[in-house]
Amino acid sequence: MSALQILLVEDDIENLKLLRQTLPTTIGGHTLLWHECTSFDIACEQLRDQHFDLVVTDVYRDRKEAKKSSLAPEDAKGTSLL
Repeated sequence: MSALQILLVEDDIENLKLLRQTLPTTIGGHTLLWHECTSFDIACEQLRDQHFDLVVTDVYRDRKEAKKSSLAPEDAKGTSLL
């Protein structure tokens, strides 16, 4: 069974806890190795330093001062992660 390295980017700790409980550890004969990251900047560093087969993230960049109910110009930076 081969292993897939997956970077999971989630800045909301409660969402991250739920994802830990629900995300699979295997799929289609592959072991899924989840690497959790709680900020966009750390995710960028990890992507520079390590190969990942898949990145799972939401569209929002870390915005503590604003509601996440609508997109803001800095959200485009989230797509630059990919």
